Amino acid sequence: MKYNLFDLGAGLLVGLLLLLVLKGAFELPPPEPTGPPAPPLSDEPTAEPIAEPTAEPGRVLPPPEKPSPLIKNARLLIRKKERRLDLFAGDDLVKSCAIGLGFEPTGDKKERGDGRTPEGVFYVFTKNPQSSYYLSLGISYPGGEDAGRGLVAGLIDFDEYDAIIKAQHERRPPPMNTRLGGEIYIHGHGSGSDWTLGCIALNDDDVRELFEKVPLGAEVVIEP
Repeated sequence: MKYNLFDLGAGLLVGLLLLLVLKGAFELPPPEPTGPPAPPLSDEPTAEPIAEPTAEPGRVLPPPEKPSPLIKNARLLIRKKERRLDLFAGDDLVKSCAIGLGFEPTGDKKERGDGRTPEGVFYVFTKNPQSSYYLSLGISYPGGEDAGRGLVAGLIDFDEYDAIIKAQHERRPPPMNTRLGGEIYIHGHGSGSDWTLGCIALNDDDVRELFEKVPLGAEVVIEP
């Protein structure tokens, strides 16, 4: 059997058309959308910005520090006759409490062993959390006036006088081993009587508050 080129071309064309018709008949339509239409593209943010982390992953931030209870401008006024101690912050009264004095409460301290509580202007030179009398704050007796009086009275020599004056200028603990005496503290164990060797005795709750609030170097004025 013989086929001419025309018949072959016509046959190929009919076959191609048939394939196209069959492909269109069996092609599935695109799926219908099931949700809201997608928003148009934009450069604007679509959500709130994410906050920066406050710590590195796995790191626990320390708790905030508690404010210091110390009163930077604290000063103490002790009135021996009234058996009172007043704590001031500048000119503002913070606390007032009862005190006990040395076993010889009248008059200024002159020398070691006289049982008197000193009078004058001093400063807190130490704070002892392991005091035998609960807690204590050291008072800088003997001071300059005490040293001058002791030198004139022959209780101390020039070297001891110079050491007391130098300690006062440098706000250090003064020498306490001279005939003028020393180791004068504000401490606890009760204010009910004059029972100390020259120290100022407070009730324990009161001295604890002073210990927490009064800084080293605070002024201490002791009046008759």
